[in-house]
Formats: sequence, structure tokens, C-alpha cells
Amino acid sequence: MNAFILMTRVPIEGETKTRLIGNLSEKECANLQFNFLKDIISLLDYIKNYADIFITYTPEDKLKMIENIIPPYITSFPQRGINLGDRMKNAFEYVFDKKYKRVILMGSDIPTVKVNHIIDAFKALYDNDVVIGPTFDGGYYLLGMNNLYESIFDDDIKWGGESVFKKTINIVKARNLKIATAQKNRDIDTFEDLMYLADYISYCKKTNQTYPYNTYKFLEKIGVL
Repeated sequence: MNAFILMTRVPIEGETKTRLIGNLSEKECANLQFNFLKDIISLLDYIKNYADIFITYTPEDKLKMIENIIPPYITSFPQRGINLGDRMKNAFEYVFDKKYKRVILMGSDIPTVKVNHIIDAFKALYDNDVVIGPTFDGGYYLLGMNNLYESIFDDDIKWGGESVFKKTINIVKARNLKIATAQKNRDIDTFEDLMYLADYISYCKKTNQTYPYNTYKFLEKIGVL
């Protein structure tokens, strides 16, 4: 049995995509995150027969702000923990307790992710203990396991730093676990990232490839595209 967890912050003005504030207004930053969510959730419709879908969110009392875009087949539960490592570990534990064999958790800042990236990551877990999807800033956007390996969320890891991916790889190898690397993607945090995303969408449109449609329409509306 497979399970997929989408980990997200509810897009509240002034509390999400904060590194873009200044280039975008607080409202635009929140709306950008909201459209990222809409696009990723639309992808999940293609994998719902391959894996059960969960969303873990924060803050706990703000689910109503995104409830209308969460389909009935998705189970929602609030995040628990002080730092990112704690929250990821607790999310994995919550789902593994339901007797799933393979669990993948992914962040919501990756509008360029495609269905095959997720499916391929699940396939990797049939022959590996861990799968990890790196980002271009030294972190990772996707983590999958066939058991809860708590040491992966070591307190020594500086979450959000440039060495998260490397340190996680080292932890996995030190435990003699088999690891696979998923498709590399770019999380969208800075204005430079946003410009990359605009170029990516333009390229996809020209070459008839799939692209995050809701994000595209929003970027077009605010004049980024």
C-alpha cells in the first residue's frame, strides 16, 4: 500500500512566500502559494489510484482557507512539531501507523513537479529503503521511505540550509540503507526562482509540455508573464 503526503502552509497574507515580499505584495505572495497548491492538487488526481493521498497543514485552525480546493479523496491532518524535521517525522509516523508500506512526503513549493516524478519515486521504493528528490538550493522537496527512519530528521540538520540534502544522504548511508535520487526540481522561494518559473512555463507552452496552469494564469494576471 502506498501513501502520499503533501505538506503545506496555509497561504496566509504576510506568513507565506515571505522572501518574495517586496517584489510582490503580501496578498500576491499568498495567492501565489494558493495557486501552487491548486496545481499540485490537480496532479494528485492522476495518482489517487496509485496511492492514498494526505495533506498535512499548518496553522491548525486555518484549514477552512483551503478546504474548498481539497477533493474528498484527500485526508487532511494538522502538522505537529516545533521545527520542520519534527513536523515531517510526525507526518510520516501518522501515516505509517495506518500500515502503509511505502510513504512519500512532498512540499508544496514545487509547481514544476510532474506526475511521473512522483510515480517514479514510488517505484524506486520497491528496490530502495529511501528516495529523495533534491532541489537546486541544496535542500530536498520530496522524501520517501518504506519504514520510519527517525535518524533522517536529526536535530543537527539546519532545516532550510544549503546542506540539508547532503547531510540527509550521509545519515542514510551511515545506516547502510539503500537510497535512490528522484528528479531534481526547484522550489520557488525568491524572485530569481520566480523568474525561472516564468521562463519554464513559457518554454513548456512553446514545446507543448504540461505546465502549472493556475500558477501561469496568476503570474499572467500580475504581470510576471
